[in-house]
Amino acid sequence: MGIRLAEGTEKIIELIAENSEGISIHEVAENLGIHRNTAAKYLEILHSQGLVEVKKIGVTKLYYSSRMTPLSCVIRLFSEPVFGIDRGRIIRSVNQSALDLIGLLKTECIGRSLVMLDEHLSPGIFSGILPALRGDETTFQAVRHTCNGKNCYIIKGIPVRLENGRSGAALIVLDSQSVEGAQMRLRFCEQQLDQLKTVSYPFIAQFSDTFEIIFANEGFLQTFHPTSTRGSGGRLLLECFEKDDSPLRKAIECAKETGEHKTNIRMIHSSGDVRHYQWTIRASQDSDNWKFLAVGIDVTEHFLQKEQFNHFFESAEMLFGKRTQDLREINRQLYNEISERKKSEETLRMYEHTLRNVADMVFWFTRDGHVTFYNDSAKQALKLPDENDKIWISSFIPHPPLGDWNIFHGELMRQGSIVLQTSMIRQNQEIFPVEIRFTFISYGGREYCCSVARDIHERIEALDKLVVSESRFRELAETISDVVYIRDLVQGKIDYLNRAFELIYQRPIQEMYVSPSLWSSSIHPDDRDRLMMLSEGESSCDRLTMEYRIIRPSGDVRWVRSKIYYVRDSMNTPIREIGVITDCSQEKRIQDELKEINERFYLALHAAPVAMFGQDNDLVYTWVENSSMGLTDSDIIGYTDHEIFPKETADELHKLKSEVLVFGKPCNKEVEVHLGGKMCPIHLFLRPYRNVSGEITGLIGAAIEMQDMLHQKRRSTLTEIRYRKLFDAIHEGYIVFSSVMSKNGEICDFCITDLNHYAVRRINRSKKELIGRKLSDFRPDIDHLWIDTLLEVARSGNQKEFVSYSEFFKGYYSFQAFLVGEDLIGAVIRDVTDEMRRNEHLQAYRDLAMELSATTNIHHALDLILDTALQVPGIDSGGLYILHDEEKYPVLKLYTHKGLSDSYVNAVSEVVVDENILGLFHQKIPNYITIDDPESDPIRPVLQEEGLRSFVLIPLYEGGILIGCLNLGSHSLPDIPEREKPFLEALSGWLGKTLQRFMDSDKKIDTSGYVIVKPDGSILEGTLWKNRIHVPEDLTSLIQKNHANLLTGKEIEGFINGHLQPYVIRFCPWGDDVAYIIRSGGDRS
Repeated sequence: MGIRLAEGTEKIIELIAENSEGISIHEVAENLGIHRNTAAKYLEILHSQGLVEVKKIGVTKLYYSSRMTPLSCVIRLFSEPVFGIDRGRIIRSVNQSALDLIGLLKTECIGRSLVMLDEHLSPGIFSGILPALRGDETTFQAVRHTCNGKNCYIIKGIPVRLENGRSGAALIVLDSQSVEGAQMRLRFCEQQLDQLKTVSYPFIAQFSDTFEIIFANEGFLQTFHPTSTRGSGGRLLLECFEKDDSPLRKAIECAKETGEHKTNIRMIHSSGDVRHYQWTIRASQDSDNWKFLAVGIDVTEHFLQKEQFNHFFESAEMLFGKRTQDLREINRQLYNEISERKKSEETLRMYEHTLRNVADMVFWFTRDGHVTFYNDSAKQALKLPDENDKIWISSFIPHPPLGDWNIFHGELMRQGSIVLQTSMIRQNQEIFPVEIRFTFISYGGREYCCSVARDIHERIEALDKLVVSESRFRELAETISDVVYIRDLVQGKIDYLNRAFELIYQRPIQEMYVSPSLWSSSIHPDDRDRLMMLSEGESSCDRLTMEYRIIRPSGDVRWVRSKIYYVRDSMNTPIREIGVITDCSQEKRIQDELKEINERFYLALHAAPVAMFGQDNDLVYTWVENSSMGLTDSDIIGYTDHEIFPKETADELHKLKSEVLVFGKPCNKEVEVHLGGKMCPIHLFLRPYRNVSGEITGLIGAAIEMQDMLHQKRRSTLTEIRYRKLFDAIHEGYIVFSSVMSKNGEICDFCITDLNHYAVRRINRSKKELIGRKLSDFRPDIDHLWIDTLLEVARSGNQKEFVSYSEFFKGYYSFQAFLVGEDLIGAVIRDVTDEMRRNEHLQAYRDLAMELSATTNIHHALDLILDTALQVPGIDSGGLYILHDEEKYPVLKLYTHKGLSDSYVNAVSEVVVDENILGLFHQKIPNYITIDDPESDPIRPVLQEEGLRSFVLIPLYEGGILIGCLNLGSHSLPDIPEREKPFLEALSGWLGKTLQRFMDSDKKIDTSGYVIVKPDGSILEGTLWKNRIHVPEDLTSLIQKNHANLLTGKEIEGFINGHLQPYVIRFCPWGDDVAYIIRSGGDRS
């Protein structure tokens, strides 16, 4: 509620005046019924205005009425000059005596700075009055020098209260003295002397404003009017003047203004002599008439002496003026020369001090190498003696610059200055690196070399540390998962980019170095314009954080967070950009899910029948939300409980809320509220509201109607069940942890607070066993990375993630932890085994395709296919069949096998393709069979003897025609794992085409014909192997082994591995070369 400022200050002044012993802030607030802070503000305003004084006793401040004297009283009581000064040392008030003293009008004085008195009276007044402005009386003396001597003033400063109520000071000029040191007694004596002269001196006259003499004493009448009688009037005073009466008229006008005026006037005696008189004229006014009393002194002799002295002084000045001027010119020239010499000497001393005390080593040496000077730094660094008569430059620079001192001196004279890095040696034979500047100097007819050397071993160490630091930075940048880059904004090129770029952007690093503009092409088109505007708008900042989407070459869209740091030059222009880019796609997905959950939770809370409100310290409602009981916001805001509810209800509410404000503790209580003749039970929640300083400035509360409590509770239960279902339906493990603190207050472990059904299923324990358990209880099943990651999230607040393999989860999983509220940490556990297996399958496809493309041997190709299939976890044996068309029926013949016993191989080496076999392949996809399945009946005894528990039949088709079969078995697994079946099914469709290609190629090799070859196997001409330049390796080896027999004309017969067709080889002359002919098939001509 409060009171107005003017009323509050007036009441506080009255209250302080009643308590002469002082009053505290708490007593003022209690007596006036206002808040303590409001009372403190009012008292501070009054203290700044000078209306109250404050005294601190311990931690308590007591306030008293101001005891300062009003300025108006000082001006009224003192007839001396008085100046009123405020705290800014500005003149705010003066009396007439002060204006007469400085000779200014009041309008010219008021509002001007106190510096004006330093100019008109004496320097030092502006600074000397400062103690009075601080509240202490002060007295000081000020002296003003004039052409006639000097004037001394005694200045007194008194703290006063100005007319506007604020504090200030009164400056009083109490006394003035002449240069001879006369005191106030001299002035008093002069005043007494004037009074004495008024009575006894013979030159006294009284006259009117018409210059008619009213009274004159005997001396005046005898001197100026010898025929007149004493006391007679009628004669005019103007008759006594020589010619001009204007001095008398001016003196009378001045006397009218000041009351008394002194002046020198020439007058005529009755004898006709002209004399000089000093007249003191006093003016008085009776009704409208003026009367003047004049007292005269004859100063003719004094005036004549003064005239003679002036003539003498003018003559002396004429005689000695020119000589004095010459002497002054000579003195000025001598002073200038002495000043210049002192400056030069000071400069030389500074140079000498700099040379001797500079940190660099300075030494001079001649052309023959003799050191003539070295400073203290060189002496200390090189351990040199005090005497330098026998020191040579070669004693501490063992290696001459440029290889020879004479060559060096010649190059130095040509260039003038040379800078190089070398090493120097101390007297104790210690060598250290230096950087030296040699400068050629010609001085005094001799040639010198001035050398300035600096020890650079610290610089070299710093460079080494810089290299190590840069190496560590590169090691760190290359190992983290975030993209780190450095870009030159001036040249528009990329200076550095780590390997993480290829993982996140899936682009080669070399592309970015060659064409940096490709970076922007990865940005999603919808985000590109926003990023450009944001970058331009934030160019004046040193740091910039952005989130946007990128598109990989595969079309995959990922979210990234970019943190950019700008390095600026001396003109504050960005010259380099250092950036860190993080893949935050997973975080975005989780944030979206949590945002959706929070929005649903807010909607549920907003729909609840809860009224929220706020009140100030006077319990006046300041805001209300979701008002109930038939009241609107306008019915509540601005009113108290007594103005809204009946007295009984208002008293109870006022009591509860007052306790909250006084004790600062929350309140939770059910009360009965009566309104409009109805009783409504409500549950009231109250807590104090504190400002930034921790002071209670009001309260906030919530009121829940009890009639709606059960309905609200039922709705809340349903909402919680829905969220719990949503929480449990997420196809990812979600666990909430709380921190476990040690005795010293540090986090030592984490406790499971909640988890969803998916996490319970993966951990394979009941939820009851998991809730409340510590992670350390599950060791060694739980990876230590869990606790390490949770500790890092709890300390830094940043999201962390890792991928690992665990037998506890039976596969690979990703663990992502982040803060949930203030005390909880959430973790998302996702099974990535299938993803890892898909990557492994894809790599296996690539490796197999690469190896098959590099071979032409069908047997080698069959072994590669079987080896790749046996890499599937759990599959430890298998064989590959190829279909052969026999005369009666087709037969599957076993070409290669691994992991099978000889007895089993003999039993299944050939399989007749009958209706039962075709029935197993009718869907043309892999058929997974266990030992207990009916399909195993024909060969179950053989399987049992071999120990196979499960197997898979993979038919190989090409163009809808069966060409072979790949059989794989497991001695350990009761069934083939589901995650491996996609890989096996992909092999089924792909291997058929590959196997058919090798079979077709093998048939082409059997084509009949001949070929002429060299001893190294290179083909010269022929019809065999048209697409090859060398014959098969088997035939080349055979030719080289039987070289001697072939040259004698013998024929040999050879075979190619995997082919039954024989080849005949014999010697065949071919020009000047040795050649052989190889024949195959029916063509042996």
